[in-house]
Amino acid sequence: MSSIISIFMRFALFYISFTLLLFSYDLTAQRIIKVNGAVLNEENKPLVAATVVLLNLPDSSFASYGLTNDQGRFQLDGKRDSLYLLQISYLGYTPYLKKIYLSKDTLLETIQLQDATKTLEAIEITAEHIPVQMRGDTLAFNSAAFHVRTHDNVESLLKQLPGLEVDENGEITVNGKKVTEVLVDGKTFFGENAQIALKGLPADAIKKIEITSTKKDKDGLELTNDEKTIDLKLKKNAKRGVWGVIEAGYGSTVPPRASLNSSSNLGNHRYLGNLMLHYFSPKIKLSLLGASNNVNESVYVSAAGQDAVELSPSRSAITRTLLGGMNLNVSFSKKTSVGLSYNYVNSLIRSEKTSFLESVLPNNRYVRNSQNQNESLPQKHIFYSKFKHEFDSTQKINFYCRVNYQFTLNEKSYEATTSGESDQLENQIIQNYDNNPINWSINPRLNYQKKFKKKGQELVANLVLGFRFNPTFSYNYSLTNLYNNNGMLETVDTLEQEQSRVGKSQKYTGNIIFRLPIGKQNKLQFRALAGVHNGQNNQLVYDIESSHRVENDSLSDAYWRHNNYQELKMTFKRKTDAYHLDVGLAVKRSALEGVVASNASRINQAFYFPIGNLRFRYLFSKSKNITFNYTTRFSTPRIDQLQPVVNNQNPLSIRLGNPDLLPEYQHNIRLGTTIWDQLTATNFYANLNLNIVQNSIIQSRVFDENFRAITVPINSELTYRVSAYLGCNKTFKKLGIKLGIRGGANLNRRPIMLNTEFTKQLNQNYNGSLTLSNKKKKIIDCSIAAQFSVGHSTYENNDALKVTYINHSYRAKIRATIAKKWNLQTSFDYRVYANTGYNAAIAVPLWSASFYRTFLKDDLLKVEILAQNILNEAVQVTRSNQDGIISENQSILLGRYLMLKVSYQIRRKTSRNR
Repeated sequence: MSSIISIFMRFALFYISFTLLLFSYDLTAQRIIKVNGAVLNEENKPLVAATVVLLNLPDSSFASYGLTNDQGRFQLDGKRDSLYLLQISYLGYTPYLKKIYLSKDTLLETIQLQDATKTLEAIEITAEHIPVQMRGDTLAFNSAAFHVRTHDNVESLLKQLPGLEVDENGEITVNGKKVTEVLVDGKTFFGENAQIALKGLPADAIKKIEITSTKKDKDGLELTNDEKTIDLKLKKNAKRGVWGVIEAGYGSTVPPRASLNSSSNLGNHRYLGNLMLHYFSPKIKLSLLGASNNVNESVYVSAAGQDAVELSPSRSAITRTLLGGMNLNVSFSKKTSVGLSYNYVNSLIRSEKTSFLESVLPNNRYVRNSQNQNESLPQKHIFYSKFKHEFDSTQKINFYCRVNYQFTLNEKSYEATTSGESDQLENQIIQNYDNNPINWSINPRLNYQKKFKKKGQELVANLVLGFRFNPTFSYNYSLTNLYNNNGMLETVDTLEQEQSRVGKSQKYTGNIIFRLPIGKQNKLQFRALAGVHNGQNNQLVYDIESSHRVENDSLSDAYWRHNNYQELKMTFKRKTDAYHLDVGLAVKRSALEGVVASNASRINQAFYFPIGNLRFRYLFSKSKNITFNYTTRFSTPRIDQLQPVVNNQNPLSIRLGNPDLLPEYQHNIRLGTTIWDQLTATNFYANLNLNIVQNSIIQSRVFDENFRAITVPINSELTYRVSAYLGCNKTFKKLGIKLGIRGGANLNRRPIMLNTEFTKQLNQNYNGSLTLSNKKKKIIDCSIAAQFSVGHSTYENNDALKVTYINHSYRAKIRATIAKKWNLQTSFDYRVYANTGYNAAIAVPLWSASFYRTFLKDDLLKVEILAQNILNEAVQVTRSNQDGIISENQSILLGRYLMLKVSYQIRRKTSRNR
């Protein structure tokens, strides 16, 4: 019955969404007419990327806008029989203003802009009504050109920008290029945590969004990758005073769900609370953050200490989270500023997972079914500070420091059964594993920049330090039954151990960069880098025998590593109106010394590698370019890959390091193009990537007769990966619909070492997506999307092992204002995991809905009733096919729950004299 309901919901919601897309706004499309024209300068040359706007009269709200193309032409849409104010602006020119009445499609006379004669102040006032503007390589959007509600966050605003995408994990791309930095008024926010800005700041506090190419990193290094930076400019009323949001909700799982490992903290009661409070003044910006919930709600900071992650009801775990944080930026003067941030995260994460694994290679066929329950309690402290000071107009220093401390309690229970090729039982295991890792790190960084009298001549020096201390204490109990060829129990292997692992590392790195201009268009850059990396891993293992601890000498060991490296590099840069060229050549030396306590012999290795880069970008125009990029990378093995110390955490898969590993040497080639047609509101991008790795590090696995594996990293022959992706965004103005199309392909050839025999696996993946959404979102905001992924894996000299699958998913979202203060929103996600030939197809429908009303002046209070996972789907599915092993994991989801939620926007201005 539930499958019938889910199928009905799938088609019903998609039908409703598509219908609303077509007819929700302009039911009479014939009312839409076009306005065409051209903009020239005084020399009758086209002005490219001039901003052209139609303003509604008399309120001067945005009706339509665009930028002129390479020929200076523009095209806007308006409603028939309407009066507008046409506004045209371009930096350095006097704005053009004219009232026009539209009764039919209109071709305007050529418009010629004059050199600016007004004051700068007058031009700035005019700029308040500019929805989009291009200045050099910076694209600025006025938030007033997009519709946001009072309780929307910045992420909702960014998703409306053309060519900008925010995925489920919060990663932002602009025309396929990754956004690496999100600033607020030009400053970092919560220790460079972009997710807090996206999800914690209200959209109506933002005046402007500026998107620019990231030219330099925090060390002053000029970047050659096409990365982007977003700077969120606050409105004047948000730059002074106290403002923020407070939110609370309570509900319950319906019906109550029993768990194999029930916890009072993760029971059937559902709650959430959020607080984001800001105090901003011209010199002080203070933000406080607090959150607590057990509904997998976004918490901005991950418990693992990496970048922020999106927690949602579809996440494959049930999580209780407590978070507190503070961010402070103080400007003591125009030359000196200090920034501090602190975050505390306390989580309780429970996961229950059922896994199916099948090895398909001829010399190693087996099937393993397992159940895994894990409960984790991580507690993390994150401290980040920065200090910036300008001595004068020619020199400045930047100091950054990040301190992390995390303590985690993990409890895991694991059961697995392995059968051989003829379905004969080979082994069974029952395991309880507890570990308590502690991770402590401090990473200070000092940067000095000096400019000389000659324009473009610059000296940059950096000192980077890193210190880590990672002790882990664990208890491992397992009972393994091994069976003979007749399926009879032959051996019972019992393991009970306490283990102590202590890892320490120190990194010291320094580099000096000198840039020397040669003429107006050329530049030479010289870079010298040197570093030292010391690492130590100690392991003590105790067998528990009759309640007594006995040291296991064969598993207890210690490993020391000393790595020093140097690099000399020279780069030539040339920048013209037509093209940009970067050519860099370098030589890198890396020396590695290692000592194993149980072995008197020492490891001594030294390598010299040529490295470099070549980047060429040709600019057909401001809106069309093509880029070729070639880089090399030299990476030494990790300390856990080098140390020959046994890791028996999983008795069915013993891991051992290899002190003879060689460094990997990578070659990366990328060819990309971007085309933006301002006239038709269309942008297109495409990229082709090739990655070649010499001395690639892979895993060698040797199985015994009961399919217990010993895994050792080894160097293999050449490996490669080829990938391509393209995308197109198009706005159909008459229909009011935005179209997004994405497509990609990946080809990866990977060697496999299994039971001392080499074979090769070739993985192919093809994916695509289509998204439709409406442009005008004042009353209805809806979108529908479809995605597919086709995978195909083959193995050398064995066509019978081909594996092909097709996964596809569909998504629909609707948010509608059904009265002035009443809103309804719903989303439906339908995922289909196809039959691989080894596993049956699985369909997972996820449906959520909410209904809310706003109260008070400016809609500051919102009361919402929401239902998550209405169809009460219990699992999330992940599948993989790598190294000859097909695996499927099914994890529990949060389940259906209902909640009443209340949120209130805090807004209070302070006196200007304060």
